[in-house]
Amino acid sequence: SKKSTSISEIKKAVVYGNVLGSFAVEKYGLDGLLRIKNGDISKRIKIYEKMIRF
Repeated sequence: SKKSTSISEIKKAVVYGNVLGSFAVEKYGLDGLLRIKNGDISKRIKIYEKMIRF
């Protein structure tokens, strides 16, 4: 059976994709991704969420 994806799951995936992409851009590639910690991701997600609220 095919499981559908909810809008909230898609939104969460987009946020994580943007945040992880920002780490890759910040350090010019995989090096930026290899050095991050879970806390770094959580912190940046909070900052990102503040940026997109208006």
